[in-house]
Amino acid sequence: MSAAMLGESGESRVAATTVSPGGYSFQDHVNRGIVANLLKDGSKSWDWVVLQDQSQIPGFGPGNREFDQSLAAVLDLNELAATAGAKTVFLMTWGYRNGDSRNSDLYPNYKATQRELRDGYIRYVQNTSTNSRPTKVAPVGKAYEALFLFSPNPLESQSDFYKCTKTMAATQARGVAI
Repeated sequence: MSAAMLGESGESRVAATTVSPGGYSFQDHVNRGIVANLLKDGSKSWDWVVLQDQSQIPGFGPGNREFDQSLAAVLDLNELAATAGAKTVFLMTWGYRNGDSRNSDLYPNYKATQRELRDGYIRYVQNTSTNSRPTKVAPVGKAYEALFLFSPNPLESQSDFYKCTKTMAATQARGVAI
């Protein structure tokens, strides 16, 4: 993906800035203003802005207060990216191997969690894309899903899955240009 991004931008090198405090939602990023300040800084140019929401919120869906706040905030972040001349990409997250005990009605198992997260990121794209400036999804969550569903040697424990996801997360962090 980063090779395609580089090719599209016409650049041969990447300068990236990361703003990723753990657990931040899009609303947190808007409230803190760090991303806005970076994108408004006229001394830097931006080709791409990659946005990832707090891990669970995209799956909560319309009508949920946290999702609705994130959707409103992502509209603001996308507008900031557009004003800075950047394209927006959403980094689709992945679900927990055994679901989420804190939200077991919505996320009872991995498949349900991943489905809800995928649908949430699709909603973000639907709400931010225009004909002249489409937004995109980097489907990292789909890679995790393939690992989980199609591995000939499924991981045996949550600990194994966590170790593997840490490795994949480190790999995708190096592979996605901001």
